[in-house]
Amino acid sequence: MKKTKIGVLLLVLSLAAGGCGEKPITMTQDEEAMIVAYAAHVVSKFNTRQPDGLSHVPIAVYEKKTMGETEQPEEPDTEEVPEESVNEPEGNEDSQTGNQGETERQEDQEPVSVSLAEALGLSGITAECTGTELKASYAASSVALDASAGNTFLILHITLANETDQEIACDVLSQKLTFRARVNGDVQTQAKTTILLNDLGTYQDTIGAGASVETLLFFEVPAEEVSSVESLRITIEKDGSSMESVL
Repeated sequence: MKKTKIGVLLLVLSLAAGGCGEKPITMTQDEEAMIVAYAAHVVSKFNTRQPDGLSHVPIAVYEKKTMGETEQPEEPDTEEVPEESVNEPEGNEDSQTGNQGETERQEDQEPVSVSLAEALGLSGITAECTGTELKASYAASSVALDASAGNTFLILHITLANETDQEIACDVLSQKLTFRARVNGDVQTQAKTTILLNDLGTYQDTIGAGASVETLLFFEVPAEEVSSVESLRITIEKDGSSMESVL
């Protein structure tokens, strides 16, 4: 280290003493010490044989810096996620398809075909359609009914019979039944509710042992389309289920 400092100092002094006819620069002792310290720092920094200098720079790092190379940080590997899979619950398509198929099957289900008594849900009582009528109006005691313009009444006469040896309370009203009719294959209509005491949809009474009563159901149908009854199907709906009876 001493030899290095002396060499640098001699170099500086020779340059100061020489020159191109210019007046040598006179430096103070402190200025000379600063120059010597700086020169020694530069020499030790890039001296490959002196790794214990003030700030040793390895040759590989020095070459990279002098050639303008910079180290680039490695980017982490990222896997692109398809947009279609984002927030896509597994099995969603299958469940939707299954639900759709189940709905279609429910819609395609036909009402269960049973007897009229079974459809009414009456225990110990038989029910039979004994006749049909097509009338524009109906009158009984103090009640008069008229069909709307262009329509006519399709009146069903249904006999309820108690064939047991005990009286039976018959309560159709509390069952909240809905009656629908399909006439001649293509005319469909829903039963009308009347204030008649023997209206089947609202019937409530006790039928004695071995006795029978006649009840009525009223439907309105287009007068021009239904001039006679060739075929008749009655569908009775209760609590979301349907039962059909061919009369």
